[in-house]
This record gives sequence, structure tokens and C-alpha cells, in this order.
Amino acid sequence: IKSYLPGAYFEGAKLIFKNLSGEELIMDTRHEESSIDRSHNGINYRTDGFSIIMYNQQNINISIVLSGNVNLSAEGDVVATLGGVLMPFNQSGSTWSTIRFQDGQPTISLCDDFRELYSVHGMQFANTYIKIGKNGNDQHSSYSELNINAEQGVVAFRDENNDLWVLDRIEE
Repeated sequence: IKSYLPGAYFEGAKLIFKNLSGEELIMDTRHEESSIDRSHNGINYRTDGFSIIMYNQQNINISIVLSGNVNLSAEGDVVATLGGVLMPFNQSGSTWSTIRFQDGQPTISLCDDFRELYSVHGMQFANTYIKIGKNGNDQHSSYSELNINAEQGVVAFRDENNDLWVLDRIEE
């Protein structure tokens, strides 16, 4: 799953996003590894995972958590998953997306759409999973959009003011 995200995410990169007005928002990244002991149908196993926390030092209301893990399905198959949550995770709601992998390739997405070419704010991104809506509501509103691809990771999201922030560049 790690190979689906840019290596810079695991090295403390800064992601620079821009809104339609051209303002910049800097998201710092922090990487954490984890191991969890699990049991499935009497089989004990250890699963390794990771989290990437994206945050803005000037605005604590904006954060994105990406997490990757491997588990066993009800049938005993190995299931790799990359999840993303756009915060806050509270009464105002949040947006989440999940991409499942088989043999290292995305196979199932719990997102709303997949676009081979996603064009937004004059930028173009390939093979992007689009998630719009929160809490069963498919309207564009604050914290309602989180879009991810393999080449750049998070390519766009909406903040608390309903501004759509689009990835401009990654600084390592």
C-alpha cells in the first residue's frame, strides 16, 4: 500500500495546495508506523500499518489522515486498504474514502467516482478517486470532498469555508 503514495509522504514533505483565488495552504506531513496483533477464525496474526497525518500549522481545523493496513476478510483472504479521513471528525461531519487493493493494484473503491483524467483549477491529475459528500449528503459543503491518486496522493479537498484546495506541488 505504501507504494501507492508518493515516497515524500513518508519523509516529512510539505504539500502546497492552492484555492481558486491563488492563495497557498501548506500541509506538513508526519508518518507513523504501527503493528497490531489480531485474530481471525482462531488464527492469530500480526498486521503492519501506517498513518500519514497532514496538517496546517496555522489552522488546526484542517487535517487529513491517510492510513494503510492489511487484514483478513471474512473469507480469510488478505485485504489491503488505504483509507483517508478529512477532519474534523465531530458533529460537523467529515469525509472519508477507502481504496482496497489486490496484488498491489486498486480493485475496489468506496469513493463516488474514478476519473482517468481529473481537471480542476487548471491542474490535471491522472487516475483519481473522487469522494464528494459526508454523512449521507452528496452536496458540496465544508469538509465534503477528498480526492486521491497514486502519483501525488491527496490532490484536492474542501475546507471549513467550502474552499476547494488543489495540490500545486510537493516540497521534500
